[in-house]
Amino acid sequence: MCTRVLELVFFLYFATHIPITLFIDLQALLPGQIFPQPLKDLVQWYTAEAKDHMMADPPVWFKSIIFCEFLLQMPFFPIAAYAFLKGGCRWIRTPAIIYSTHVISVMVPILTYMLFHQFPKGPHPGPQTTNERLIRRTIPALRARRQFRLAKNTDRSPQTETAPNHPEPADPVRIDGQR
Repeated sequence: MCTRVLELVFFLYFATHIPITLFIDLQALLPGQIFPQPLKDLVQWYTAEAKDHMMADPPVWFKSIIFCEFLLQMPFFPIAAYAFLKGGCRWIRTPAIIYSTHVISVMVPILTYMLFHQFPKGPHPGPQTTNERLIRRTIPALRARRQFRLAKNTDRSPQTETAPNHPEPADPVRIDGQR
């Protein structure tokens, strides 16, 4: 039962990341003209309230992470959403672990930047105080924690265990072609 609940949580995670990636995250990478004004307003409100300098004025390295999210992660989101909604899909184990590892890896520079970068005070201020920095890093830190949980769940879930190894043939063929 606990495994099924986690699968549904992962389904929601992947299903919601499809519109988040397409309509929010890609605003850091693509020209603003292609997004409707309400979506641009949402990102402006978020960047002002959360002091998210990376979304307001994205550095080149952050744009490369968003590009990888679109290129590598976005195609995986609907596949993972399907697998976790269906439940018990053994084939999602390895791709989910690869995805989790990738996301955890890109969280390291993002969290480091948030904690140690000297953000400008305008026009797009970032967190200035230690408290603001700790609060601002909460969302990426929770995302990284979710990735650890995903990797752990898919690695240990009895529903995603691999089939037992097939026994070796009784008389294997050697490299030189002899038996």
